[in-house]
Amino acid sequence: MGGVRRKQLRVSGRGESDYSMMNFRKSRLRISAVFVVAFSLNSQLASVGIADDVSAQFTIDAMSCQQTSDAPDAGESARDEIYLIVIGKTSLSTHVVKFPSFDDTYAFTDRTVADGRWVSAANGMALPSPLLWRGALTVGDFASFVVLIGEQDDDDTSVWPETVGELFERVANEYGGDRLREEDIAAVESTLRDIVLNFSSELEFEKNDKVVGIFGVSIINNENQFVINFSSIKDTNIIQKKSSGYGKIYIETENDFGAKYGIIPAVSVK
Repeated sequence: MGGVRRKQLRVSGRGESDYSMMNFRKSRLRISAVFVVAFSLNSQLASVGIADDVSAQFTIDAMSCQQTSDAPDAGESARDEIYLIVIGKTSLSTHVVKFPSFDDTYAFTDRTVADGRWVSAANGMALPSPLLWRGALTVGDFASFVVLIGEQDDDDTSVWPETVGELFERVANEYGGDRLREEDIAAVESTLRDIVLNFSSELEFEKNDKVVGIFGVSIINNENQFVINFSSIKDTNIIQKKSSGYGKIYIETENDFGAKYGIIPAVSVK
């Protein structure tokens, strides 16, 4: 099997923070979930043989709320209505999606955790963990995304189809139909950052929603060595711990209005 190439992965994070698992230990989140990124990535190191197209996917495997954004009304518990906006560009396509849907959000109260089972704010039903993107990456291809975590204060959800469509056009219009390659990644990351920061201002001032935090991730197929970079864009801290070759990513939010969330993203390839 000497002629068979192996897939390799490297994960890194950009950002600074003092790492503390205190809040997660107090919650119902399984501590083992912190290692989701490490295990999903490391398991690929043992794979042998590759195709021209390699499937990759980006998910949020767990999210905890240590403190909601709003104080509770008298006699009620505080509840955030959280949504995710994913804005991305791959070598061949544009990707803009709202989770869980145009007319729904995720329900979070203090010290609650979404870990495989997320809760609909609209009807209380269980929702699956969000699969933010799945696609194929050939050698030299990349996928770059920014994730905005929003808290809905404006109950008018009718604007979302048009809003997401406009975001799609903003990203798509930055590029022609040419295939983008690895050397274009820095420019794409910068463009996506500018678009999401402008959009976050629109959400806050026009829709009166809160932006809990924004982070980015890029996945690059560099000669079948997959490089995965996480970055802090707004009100987030990226924490990475390395041990025996494992990469562990945990994201904390920190904003002016006091909402405190922890996010465990996962990227895997096969």
